[in-house]
Amino acid sequence: MKRIISSLSTLILFPLLLSACSSTQQTTQTKTEPKDSLYVFDKVPVDTTKPLILSKEAAPAEESQNIQNIQTPYYLVQIGAFTSKDRAQEFVDKTQSLLNQQVKITLNPDINLFVVRLAKIYTTHDNAEKVKDNLRQQEAFKDAWVVTVDK
Repeated sequence: MKRIISSLSTLILFPLLLSACSSTQQTTQTKTEPKDSLYVFDKVPVDTTKPLILSKEAAPAEESQNIQNIQTPYYLVQIGAFTSKDRAQEFVDKTQSLLNQQVKITLNPDINLFVVRLAKIYTTHDNAEKVKDNLRQQEAFKDAWVVTVDK
């Protein structure tokens, strides 16, 4: 009788022992970034760069003079940030019809990204926030935010 119990316990415990000792194999999938992805930052450092216009239309000379005459801080509405100028330009081309204003593509060396911003400069944070809130109602601009520029 002891032999039968011993055999039964061996038959029951053996599969448990095998499953406990088996190695598990973990696989990781490489996550590929979608082509249209946006980079969003919760806290954007103060932008000290001067606008570099890379979009198809160049800004008038008086506009660049106005940028130098604006008191700081001033505020810009940013609608995207991209790793390459080409991706930023693709975004501008796709979304320009949704906007009633000009945009600029600027290289921000602090974050090493090409940022897409509305060309208009806001002197108050509240005005920039209102524009940002209106833009966020459209799916293409759901990640828009306000950037403070302090020369």
